[in-house]
Order: sequence, then structure tokens, then C-alpha cells
Amino acid sequence: MPTERHRIEIQEDLIGRLSKAQPIQALAELIWNSLDADATRVAVRLEHGDLGLNAISVSDNGHGIPHEEARDLFTRLGGSWKSAGGKTRLNGRFLHGHEGRGRFKVFALGRVADWKIKYANSKGLRSYTVSMIESNLREVRIGSETTVSSGDTGVEVVITEPHKDFTSLKYEQVGYPLDSGSPKM
Repeated sequence: MPTERHRIEIQEDLIGRLSKAQPIQALAELIWNSLDADATRVAVRLEHGDLGLNAISVSDNGHGIPHEEARDLFTRLGGSWKSAGGKTRLNGRFLHGHEGRGRFKVFALGRVADWKIKYANSKGLRSYTVSMIESNLREVRIGSETTVSSGDTGVEVVITEPHKDFTSLKYEQVGYPLDSGSPKM
């Protein structure tokens, strides 16, 4: 009888456990991802409305993610590109992450996460969006890329439908106002 081969399937409960974190840890993970992409500027914003917190965003001016790499980066659990080299691609900084699971921490903050990505290639400046929803963590939506006429490379992660108002992210707790943008790095 021939040997059967099967692929291991990761279930939502395991992925869900990866999303557990304190709000400040989840935010720190996004900032580290920016720094690992050679960003020199990172901004954190909390958007409030009449009913409280509406969205949390972290934006940077890093190198972005080429569209052709997005599928591997967002659909794999483990096997991070960061584990191979140990330093950032352009500036040679030491890397923080290396396990390929940090992106799930966004769901400690809210139900929906959109990565708005700009990167440069031989065709110029390109843009696309990657989206994930907490209720279906095994699905990643990667949009078509478009040409952008101006701007910088980088990533903006926008987390909407926050789980709560997160008092731990307020000025009194972190020491600076996230609402108006964090200190530039």
C-alpha cells in the first residue's frame, strides 16, 4: 500500500490564541514590524467618535511589501523572512520578529484589520490592500495592485471595530497623546 501524504491544517482556535495580547503589546508589535521594514517614521493614531474609539492606525515610511510577496507573508504561519537574515534589508538593523505570527496580535485590538501597502518596483510606486477579519482568521484578502502617482512607500495598518475603548492607550497611561500621532522615530 502506498504512503499517503497530507498537509497539516491550522485551525482557527490555534490562530485565535496567537491574537491574545495586552493592547500595548499588540501596538508594540505593529511598531516593531514598521522598524523591521526600515521605517524612519512611525505614527500611531487613535480615532475617536461620539461613541468612543472608532479605529487605531499605525503608519510608517518603510519599504512596504511587494505584491508578489504578500501571499506568502500573510498566508503562512511561521517561516518568517526575518528568521533567515537577522537584519533589515536596507539599513542593516537587527530584526525584532522572526516567528511569522505577530500580525495576528492586531486582533487583540479590534475585529477588522486592513494593511494599506505602498511599495516601489520597476513599474514605479504601487499600492494594494490586505484585509483580515477576526471571525475568519484563516482567510486573507489581497487586493489588486494599482499604480500610485506620488507619495512614499510604507504600510498603514488600520484596525476598526475595536473591542473596547482601551484606557491603557490613553495619554495618562502611555505618556504622550496617541490621538495626534506618536513621537516620530
